[in-house]
Amino acid sequence: LPISDRTVVLGEPGVGKSALLRFVALSLLDPESPDQSLAPVWGERLPVWLSFNAWTRALALDEATNLEDFLFTWLHQHSADELRPLLADALQDRRLLLLIDGLDEQHNQAAANVALDRLDTFLSAHGIPVVITSRPAGYERVRRPIGEWRHGRLMDFGSAQIQAFAKFWF
Repeated sequence: LPISDRTVVLGEPGVGKSALLRFVALSLLDPESPDQSLAPVWGERLPVWLSFNAWTRALALDEATNLEDFLFTWLHQHSADELRPLLADALQDRRLLLLIDGLDEQHNQAAANVALDRLDTFLSAHGIPVVITSRPAGYERVRRPIGEWRHGRLMDFGSAQIQAFAKFWF
């Protein structure tokens, strides 16, 4: 995974894009994580995972006006209102790490265009790092966020890699 302030991770269906984002979030949130390789880069950041599809659905239904509203609403919907001050602080002091899953899985094109406009505005205002996932073919069809983005591609695990991964975690 090429690490930068703006990263796109591409991969075919089922290769582990969503799992990678969850791995990043859980590794950063767990001080005793067996993988500390992300800590030097993003260790002081609060990782927040969100579904691009869910965000565009909320925009289409007029349930969110911007990314911050969506994040706070999402916390409320998941009975996590006690985390709102933590999220607010991370937004204010730019300690957020945004993990957006499925750029190519929007609710509809109009909502996706609105979401991307708001993402561009949010990133320029807050200057926080973001990792976005997408399928390669879908990524070619969507409007891309503004700015310089590094791209990485996930490949299928081979048999030896699956065994090494299972041994590492289990």
